Amino acid sequence: MSRFLHLPVAGHPTIRLIGFPHAGGATTAYFALSQRFPPDWDVMFLEYAGRGRRHRERLATSFDAVVEDALQAVDPWTDAPFALFGHGFGAAVARAVALRLLERGCRPRWVGSSGLTPGRSPVLDRLAGMDDEFMVDWMIDAGGIPEMVRTTPEFVALTARVLRADLQCLDGSGELPPLPVPLGVFGGDADPLAPAADLARWAAHCAAGCTVTTFPGGHFYLFGDQLPALVAAVTAAVRSAPWSRPGAVP
Repeated sequence: MSRFLHLPVAGHPTIRLIGFPHAGGATTAYFALSQRFPPDWDVMFLEYAGRGRRHRERLATSFDAVVEDALQAVDPWTDAPFALFGHGFGAAVARAVALRLLERGCRPRWVGSSGLTPGRSPVLDRLAGMDDEFMVDWMIDAGGIPEMVRTTPEFVALTARVLRADLQCLDGSGELPPLPVPLGVFGGDADPLAPAADLARWAAHCAAGCTVTTFPGGHFYLFGDQLPALVAAVTAAVRSAPWSRPGAVP
């Protein structure tokens, strides 16, 4: 079974956008987002192990394991001009995968980081310290997990287990070197997990230019009314970014 939610195009795509979901999230949350990109784009979101279409697999227990799994999944799809995008936990994964690909001589055209600031988030620490029911309720109310999860204790326990595993992996992500690829940073202006005032700090972690765009909304602004605006911003950023053919790293 494929590791991706994949909306392929006929023929060779002009751009391949590879995405990485948030902590506790599955690719189904990104289906509407995936459909909004230009028709000649190949859009795919990675399903992490232990959920969704990969629910029979074991959850990762370290950030390195998540990145290695993502790298294996992404590597065969770097034959076209490609960009990476992630939200929250997925933003950390996207940056780490980009750096690993560059080590192999494979350069992403652009990396998009949404809903994440450099360093530790005290709000995330408090979220991880909540009991299962409160933690899952917070995620549902914020818009990151479907309402139907509340229907049974089993769903709550399973969702909490996945979310805690992802937060543990994120906590172990550590400091990464500056990214030598254009970085687009996005966030909600009322996001308690990634305050808008802190997003500009990513400029110190990028050696190829960093832009910051904020939208009205909280942490999951991208699943609401701001979805079209985010897609337009990502599309413009990717199209304007330079790209070297596979195997070429300036």
